[in-house]
Amino acid sequence: MRAFVALSPPAAVRAEIASWAARLAGRLPEARWVRAESLHLTLLFLGEVETGAAAQLSAALAAGLSDRRAFTARLGRLGCFPARGPLRVLWLGVEPEPALAGLAESAVAAAEQAGRDFDRRPFHPHLTLARCKSPWPAALRERLAAPPIAPPKLEFEVASIELMASELAPGGSRYSVLASLALGAPA
Repeated sequence: MRAFVALSPPAAVRAEIASWAARLAGRLPEARWVRAESLHLTLLFLGEVETGAAAQLSAALAAGLSDRRAFTARLGRLGCFPARGPLRVLWLGVEPEPALAGLAESAVAAAEQAGRDFDRRPFHPHLTLARCKSPWPAALRERLAAPPIAPPKLEFEVASIELMASELAPGGSRYSVLASLALGAPA
């Protein structure tokens, strides 16, 4: 199974993001929009993981979170991947926050402790909103710098992270929680 470590905004925040994205949808041809229930922020992508390894990964994550506290995350600007060239992914950024970077570092340490391989790209906190198989024109990057409909300025408490499984399906990936790990109370 494909696995990753993530945090999910509360359902009300995901619904507000999806409502905003629906108003933007007509401006992006051929976009495949992420369903509200699937919106998440990936801390670490693990790739293919054997089913039996989930318990080991969960235990390593729990140990690495022992000193991590709940905090507030704030949604920020709209952006695209890749940084240069034809665009394929539209995302909503999450403002830089030391506690968020610390969670990503804890996920990396847990994967290393469990002897798991993982995606080593630099951490870039965001929620993927839409994807496009055939790239959007590069000019879209400039248009999104000042979007016609400003992204919502939302914030939410991050009180847990999840070890997730991803199943590829025709209508988009389906995610399931393998383990939910609580953070400590805010300091």
